[in-house]
Amino acid sequence: MRTCIIWGTGNDYDRLYNSIRFEEYKGNIRIVGAVTKKENMFAKFIDGTPLIASSELLDMQFDYIIVCSKLFFNEICLEIQNLGIERYKILNGNVFSYARFDFGRYISLIENPVSIISDDCWGGEVYHALSLPFSSPTINIAWKKEEYAKFISDLPYYLKQQLKCMREGNFETGEYPVGMLGEGDKKVYMELIHNINFREANEQWERRKKRINFNNIFVKFGFDKTDNWKLCKRVFDDLIYKKICLFPSFCDAGGGVY
Repeated sequence: MRTCIIWGTGNDYDRLYNSIRFEEYKGNIRIVGAVTKKENMFAKFIDGTPLIASSELLDMQFDYIIVCSKLFFNEICLEIQNLGIERYKILNGNVFSYARFDFGRYISLIENPVSIISDDCWGGEVYHALSLPFSSPTINIAWKKEEYAKFISDLPYYLKQQLKCMREGNFETGEYPVGMLGEGDKKVYMELIHNINFREANEQWERRKKRINFNNIFVKFGFDKTDNWKLCKRVFDDLIYKKICLFPSFCDAGGGVY
């Protein structure tokens, strides 16, 4: 069971109340306080939970803060961090509204972060949807399938390599930067499609690479129109990580999820 503080007692609190209390009923969490502004503190309790001011947090023992404000989530995160509370302790309350949500399973992704290795923006969309930190450097990167297959076939090697600039981005012409990892026959190229220059892309790559959790890697591979999809599939089959493969109808096996 995790001890939690609720931050925010407005409309989003009302919307999420039943879902949060259900997790408490299941024994996953224990709510010990609800932060509200002093000017809104007309009582000592809200729904049986003690009302507190943000200044009181530093004197309390808790595992996580559940922010019940979708519109002002980022601003509240900064306010909490300015109190000296680490970012990983702040949860977006909106996840409680997801279908079949379970706090125990969700918090395992916080305490044992999943590093999603993806060949397109799918990984970033998953992190966004679940309000999880980006624990992977492959966010917003496009790959040719053969290059990606080579990359995932030896992740430890490529993640130790320095990212090199093969083409700088040009905002005026709409060209994005292209990077390279490895040497000789082991070179792989990646298209840094969401960056305006290589410096920015490299900074993101290095920062997110440090967050990789090799104990919880999940690989996504989506095949498209490539002449070597059978070769790519063999690479995918040999992976030792948790994985999912998406393929369209032109493959011999037919379209679907593998």
